[in-house]
Amino acid sequence: MTMLKLILINWQLMNYLVLVLAVTYRITLACELKVFVSLTI
Repeated sequence: MTMLKLILINWQLMNYLVLVLAVTYRITLACELKVFVSLTI
């Protein structure tokens, strides 16, 4: 039972980390795109 709980917590943490990474990546990409567009124009 404890092992299952541990796996569940780890899985939730991994999902959270993936979400944070995805959001950070998206924000970085958006910023780079803005800089690229402003440099091009």
